[in-house]
Amino acid sequence: MLAYSFTDYNEIRLLSPNNVLPEDVINIYNQLLTQLNVNMSIQSDFEYTDKDKDKDKRYNKKPRPTKKTESLASYKQVDFKERVVNEKVGPEKTMLNINGCFNKLSTKNYDTQRDLLFSYLNELNDESYLIQSSNQFFEVASRNSFYSEMYANLYTELIKVYPIFEEHKEQFIIECIDNLDTITHVDEKVDYEGYCKNNKSNDVRRSMNTFLINLYKKGECKVQDIFKIINLIQDKITQYKHDSTQVHIIEELTENLYIFVFALSSELKTYSKWESVFEFIEQFSKIKISDYSGLTSRIKFKYMDMIDAIKKNN
Repeated sequence: MLAYSFTDYNEIRLLSPNNVLPEDVINIYNQLLTQLNVNMSIQSDFEYTDKDKDKDKRYNKKPRPTKKTESLASYKQVDFKERVVNEKVGPEKTMLNINGCFNKLSTKNYDTQRDLLFSYLNELNDESYLIQSSNQFFEVASRNSFYSEMYANLYTELIKVYPIFEEHKEQFIIECIDNLDTITHVDEKVDYEGYCKNNKSNDVRRSMNTFLINLYKKGECKVQDIFKIINLIQDKITQYKHDSTQVHIIEELTENLYIFVFALSSELKTYSKWESVFEFIEQFSKIKISDYSGLTSRIKFKYMDMIDAIKKNN
């Protein structure tokens, strides 16, 4: 940090004896003195007199300029230009407001933000903007697992007025299925940035499945779609269980299976397809790890957790 000593100030004073403070600075300074009850002030018409020069002789003759004094002497006032912001108007402004409602939504302000959202949606006359709004909704709703149930509630209200949101749901289900093929592993010691991005992708995948589960609980998703994802997870784990290079993939697949089992076991047990799902979970909870190079104790323990969750939900 640049700092000036008492000697520096005197050098600057001698180099530029006619410099004076701006009028507004002097006024502020004098106001502070008054408030502090200090009996002194400075005037804007101050002049560097012979008496002042005599006082400064004790600091030798005109000092040699230093880097600090040169820097100060070369200082020029900068004229800052006001930043011009092009404010959105019309449908674009409405779209910003809609996105704001999606992001601000919480259990405490649900009714207020919902009413605002519907009023903004009613302003949109172009279907393309409604499609964008639907995209925004699923983007936000499927990435916020904490408020997942709340967004599912909002979805049931939206589709009653705007069918486009229901049309987007089918694409969302396809994305949930396709995301199981994108699971990968990144070694944090080799690529830490890639490792962080991969963790974020895993979080998004789990959050999307959580939102799908809440849509199912609201009657907005078919049970066939739920079993399709569960069975696909099982098939991939069965395929990789002898492959030691797929351990991390199996771990992530197991975490996603756990989300479905923990949330829906009590509802799914009434369907015939659940029997094979339970048998799969029970088998892996008792499996001998040394027989499968693609499995670990951590994976086995997760299946044991599933058994506990199933018993608790019954």
